[in-house]
Amino acid sequence: MSVPTHPGKIVFVDQDAGTEQVKSADQVPASVAFASVEGSQVPVTRIVSSVRGDQRVIHSYDEGGRLLLSTVQVRAQRD
Repeated sequence: MSVPTHPGKIVFVDQDAGTEQVKSADQVPASVAFASVEGSQVPVTRIVSSVRGDQRVIHSYDEGGRLLLSTVQVRAQRD
């Protein structure tokens, strides 16, 4: 699987805090900068996160605004 050239920047949006942070794609792991879609690596240019109850929901988008990947992280239960 060949990796395309990344446009260079990723915008990280925290919906709960109402903040945006821009990072260079070379500052993050390739697993964050690219999403695997139908066997191809697609550059991620926007990542939006929010907390819903005990879950953190993360959506990754391409340059055209297409949703590439959704991830749900669940807070670990403490004993």
